[in-house]
Amino acid sequence: MIGIEHGKPLPKGGEIISVGAKAEATSVWDDTGDWDASKATDGGMQTRWASRDTVAQLVFYPDPEKKFNVVNIYEYCDSYRDANNRFHRTNRITDYSLDIFNEADGSWTPIYVSTSAMGDCKSISLPEPISASRVRLNIRSAVESPSIYEIQLINR
Repeated sequence: MIGIEHGKPLPKGGEIISVGAKAEATSVWDDTGDWDASKATDGGMQTRWASRDTVAQLVFYPDPEKKFNVVNIYEYCDSYRDANNRFHRTNRITDYSLDIFNEADGSWTPIYVSTSAMGDCKSISLPEPISASRVRLNIRSAVESPSIYEIQLINR
């Protein structure tokens, strides 16, 4: 539970530990630098990472000394107006996991898995605070090239 309740103010506090973290991606839209992996951890919603491929991984390296218990993922969505001028948004990412790296054996451990559309903002509350030297958004399927405005690891 992230503490959001109908009719109550949004929760305050917490430290976003992922801002400025080094990031890498298995696929990038182009080589201009406009869409590179670092855009997903730069702290801004005006930039974004974009993949050329519909299957991709975005790996970032938070401070392993800091713990987090909430993960927010802000996905870019396509939007359009239909013939009746109704506004529609469609999500791209349809199957994904969020994984942490296990230093002891070099494997990835899923901490969240979904086979449903991600949505504009996916907020994942973990049962207890954890730390990791690497975190991976593993996109296994998308209807269009996936794109992420920001990934936030939050210690709340």
